Amino acid sequence: MSYQYLTQWDSPNFTPANLTPQSWGVNRQIKEIAIHWWNAPDAGASFEGVVGGFLKAGGLSAHYVATGNGRRVACLVDPLHNSWATGPGNPYTISIECDPAQSDADFDLIAELIADIRSAYGDLPLVAHNKYVNTRCTPYDLGRLDREARNKFSHATDWGKGGSITPPTPKVTAAQIAAAYLEVLERSYDQGGMDTYLRSGFDIERIKNELRNSNEYADLKVRKAQASQAALDAAKKAAEEQARLDADRAERDRASAVADAAAQAAKDEALVLARDNNSLLKQIWAAIKRIFNLGA
Repeated sequence: MSYQYLTQWDSPNFTPANLTPQSWGVNRQIKEIAIHWWNAPDAGASFEGVVGGFLKAGGLSAHYVATGNGRRVACLVDPLHNSWATGPGNPYTISIECDPAQSDADFDLIAELIADIRSAYGDLPLVAHNKYVNTRCTPYDLGRLDREARNKFSHATDWGKGGSITPPTPKVTAAQIAAAYLEVLERSYDQGGMDTYLRSGFDIERIKNELRNSNEYADLKVRKAQASQAALDAAKKAAEEQARLDADRAERDRASAVADAAAQAAKDEALVLARDNNSLLKQIWAAIKRIFNLGA
């Protein structure tokens, strides 16, 4: 669809490539595209405000500021040099500061910019800004950005003039994609993902692999592992409590058995004593009868 590629501004906040070793101990090595948003969606920042902030000396910067609103991209730092966006990642990244609205237009525009960057610097992977900087940033869906970028073509010598590749004939049906979402992510599909996969030309196994490689799937696995651990902990606690109750019951049974045995022994002893006493009385009576010559 193309976008406005704006190059009239230059941020003073950058490190020239030849000075990279002095700052970070390595040479400038472009390995990744770092995706960041410029603030929370409700913070009121604008494209113009962000560009203006990056033009103030002594602050931060990004190589590009991008918004689907008006389809504009401002190049503030030449990608051959280091912007001041990703801290220890500066020597390795080309940084894009993105509109936090994350509208379909934003995704489409940023995907075209990614295609242009890759046309010049190779098939660079996308990473979240917070890979390098502990930030409140909620990154874009990098999987979606990557898929959309791969459906874009670039006029390598005239950035901003590219567009969408004619989508290939789908290899899957909407029903298969919907089933893949339920199988892998355990939820219903979202329309953006459905449309992207129908245009992708991917077969169903690749789509499943894409879903398994998503941040959402990683989060799902963590939640399921936590739930499983919680269930194990609860079962262990219940087993320990049952063992305690069984031990208490066994101790009560043992004590009761000891008491019953003692009572029986006392009873038996009393019976023996009674028999002995009765026999003794009979002997005494017999003696008395002999002594006094009493009859039977």
